[in-house]
Amino acid sequence: MEAKTHMITSLTVAAGVSTYLEVPFSAGYFAGVLIGSVLPDIDKKDSFIGQRSLGVSHLIQMLFGHRGFTHSVFCWILITILCLNYPSPFTYGLSIGYIGHILGDFFSNRGVPIFYPIIKKPFNPSSILTYKTGGTSERLILIVSVIVFLVVILNGDMTSELLQSFKQLTHSL
Repeated sequence: MEAKTHMITSLTVAAGVSTYLEVPFSAGYFAGVLIGSVLPDIDKKDSFIGQRSLGVSHLIQMLFGHRGFTHSVFCWILITILCLNYPSPFTYGLSIGYIGHILGDFFSNRGVPIFYPIIKKPFNPSSILTYKTGGTSERLILIVSVIVFLVVILNGDMTSELLQSFKQLTHSL
């Protein structure tokens, strides 16, 4: 998936999580989700985050390749454990955005090595449920995700919560 698709699908998942687990849909949570949603692609130097990583992605790509360790459940667990040691809306969002990215790539036709490093073979569901990265089906996923995201945040009145937290953030600067 492209970065914008990862971002909006992860925000959609995060809005649902916020609704059901009563996690505040705040500016920090929002920012954490956006960063987490692109973070697994730190293993690709020409990705959105890779281009902004000051060379870190080049090293990670050399060590693990693209869609290697950073696209595994084990990496997500390590990041989530780290996040839980510093609990905040931002760290919760980071964890949710990260797993959202992995799930998005899991459904791509290339899949992900979900159990890396134990099993390095990429997994994905049957070809009926997969999409081609950058293709028409990914654009459809993006459009549907935008609609679902808007419905969830407008029905849950999360927009006022989000706007209020941005307002508080700008006043504290």
